[in-house]
Amino acid sequence: MPKYREPNVFDKFNGWIDNTEGSIINFLTAIAPWGAPTPPAYMTYVHSMGVLNFPPAIAFIVAMVVEILGLATVSTGIKFWKYNQKNKRSSEYRRAPVEVVIGAFFFYLSVIILSNVVLDATGYFWPQYTNWAIVGVKALFTLLTVPAALIISVRQQHRDVLDEIQQARELKPQIPVVVETSKTFRTGRPSILKDKVFDYMDRIYGEEKRVPTYIELKTALELSNNAASRLRAEWMQLHGVRR
Repeated sequence: MPKYREPNVFDKFNGWIDNTEGSIINFLTAIAPWGAPTPPAYMTYVHSMGVLNFPPAIAFIVAMVVEILGLATVSTGIKFWKYNQKNKRSSEYRRAPVEVVIGAFFFYLSVIILSNVVLDATGYFWPQYTNWAIVGVKALFTLLTVPAALIISVRQQHRDVLDEIQQARELKPQIPVVVETSKTFRTGRPSILKDKVFDYMDRIYGEEKRVPTYIELKTALELSNNAASRLRAEWMQLHGVRR
């Protein structure tokens, strides 16, 4: 076997270069995708002012809205697809509407291609059709509210579905924990934490006529996710309070 050689200064320098290079590449890979919308956003901004005669402030807002819509559709589409693939065999599964998101994404592509490519193409090669291209861009800009509202709606709908599933899980009867002692068996959970949670819930409900949220209860009493969810559900079931 070859003898172990103590790394010299060049070996250490090469190792430092490799580690630094990997860190830099990881950093750039993380931030580079966020700069990708810059070129189409800039072109939309320029065309909105130069061709459509929008004021600079409005042109800037239009460019940002169009690119944010593109990012939102891609992000939502991937999220919904992964959710469907992961949960389609679950008894609680409700399919996320990926088709709506895909439709909104193609609308975004239509806006970008028409406003950034077709406008220039007609101006350079077919000037007689420039007015038609302008009308088309204005029509798509006018309809931007539709895909934006659809994305907001399906995202909220999906959150509601997840909340309903979580609430149904919370209301399932808890299996008591059996703890063996030297002579007897006893069932149940520590009552100190339960009393603490119930006192807090009683106080908020009595003073403000509302049920504390799961996040509020967890934060105020520094509870674990499971404890906050379970004890809140127990209190609501005991008092007959609906969500």
